[in-house]
Amino acid sequence: MGQFSVEICALPGSILNGNQKIHYKPGKTKMNLFRALLVLILVVLSAYTAIVIANHGINLLAVFFSDIAAMAWPGQFNLDFLGFLILSGIWTAWRHQFSPAGLGLGVLAFFGGMMFLTIYLLIVSLRTKGDVGALLLGEARAGQR
Repeated sequence: MGQFSVEICALPGSILNGNQKIHYKPGKTKMNLFRALLVLILVVLSAYTAIVIANHGINLLAVFFSDIAAMAWPGQFNLDFLGFLILSGIWTAWRHQFSPAGLGLGVLAFFGGMMFLTIYLLIVSLRTKGDVGALLLGEARAGQR
């Protein structure tokens, strides 16, 4: 769906002078919705994590891997999630062409999970001015398209 404009006709006595136009850019609107979702996820996850740490301490890895070792549904979910963490770390490093900084960001993505990825995607979406190709591929690869 492309861009379009709508001209507003003013009614007598209104504050509009009839020269206003609304420009709808679907990509920008969708990117802002995506950014709002990232902020929502970050806020909810941060609050939830703070409550869990307050109630149970920071003992994530022991619980995480013991659930996997138990061969039950919580472990299946954790193993599935571990796959997402691995892919997130690899994608982040790949996006930065496996540079030293990219490898460091990949490790942060793996261990930071969604807490890292929401912040990272917010920053990258702003740096790329909402260009989804540059966001997914990195600026260098997107420039080669």
